[in-house]
Amino acid sequence: MNNITLKAWNTETSIIDLIQDVAQLLSQHNLYYGHGTDNPTDEAAALVFFALGLDHFNPKKSYDLKVQSKDFEFVNELVTQRIKEKKPLAYITNESIFCGHKFFVDERVLIP
Repeated sequence: MNNITLKAWNTETSIIDLIQDVAQLLSQHNLYYGHGTDNPTDEAAALVFFALGLDHFNPKKSYDLKVQSKDFEFVNELVTQRIKEKKPLAYITNESIFCGHKFFVDERVLIP
């Protein structure tokens, strides 16, 4: 498998830039969506918001924030795991949002 790498980080990289980059990378691989998201863009947003500890329920206020180098690296680690292992994002993050509530999930449970 080819190396999985996001575009290079710089001090002007915003949350929305990172979401778009992650979505593009996810769309290049044969992944299943349906565990809370149904497309690469929504999956990318969920992954980035989890990794950066941002509010899933009010995303627009975060789109223009700049991404720190350490956060970029963490997002890259999660994206790599999602693609290489084809593990559902909910198992990687140990959370699933269902009907507006967050639930702890791991590989012992079905994802709501």
